[in-house]
Amino acid sequence: VPPPCFESPAFGLDLYGPCSTYAPGGANHGYCGADGACDQCRMSCASECGHELECPPQDLADAALAEDRQWAEAGTLRGATQIRHLALGGEDFLVVAQS
Repeated sequence: VPPPCFESPAFGLDLYGPCSTYAPGGANHGYCGADGACDQCRMSCASECGHELECPPQDLADAALAEDRQWAEAGTLRGATQIRHLALGGEDFLVVAQS
């Protein structure tokens, strides 16, 4: 089992998105269990996977800031079926899937 508050820097980069997207308000919030992120994203998935007592309150507060990184306008993209935000190497990317 990974250490408390562990956030894998490599988890989901090739498919779902990084751990930060699983925090409350993130694009993947609510999918920690389904995507197998509970052990790899212990801080971001703390509330969903029952790890709240493992992480200091400040770490959980910082994870909650992921909500500020969401774009409310994304739902208005015409024809978009799925939207993901990725942060790699200090750069932000928006991936849009269309039907």
